[in-house]
Amino acid sequence: MPWPLSNVQERRRLERAFSNRNIPFDAPGFYDHPTFLMQERLDSRFLELYARYVEARPYDDGYLADAATKIDIAANALTLAVKADGRLGACVDASGMLGRMLDRLGVWNYVAKATLTHNVSIRQRNH
Repeated sequence: MPWPLSNVQERRRLERAFSNRNIPFDAPGFYDHPTFLMQERLDSRFLELYARYVEARPYDDGYLADAATKIDIAANALTLAVKADGRLGACVDASGMLGRMLDRLGVWNYVAKATLTHNVSIRQRNH
């Protein structure tokens, strides 16, 4: 099953935009490229183009299966680290760390502005 958010026209449009600015877009994490960072200083919303590109790219079943395995491993490692640190409310830090881990593992991703909630039942809190 192909990646449902894949969009050839949007991908090509974004690739032209990156190419025209001499920004390489061939690997996850290219938002750290100096030219990308310069563009981001000029336009605070430029990082949103990276997120759109991650969504618009095509991904085959093999890539998605490999990515799912890497995501599970990275997320589990990060969960253990956060629990050991005792900062269960460190959502922003944890999201950023997971994104960086996935970049290095070759998994296309982006961190969206959001929050995570940890729910504890009343019975658990009283014991």
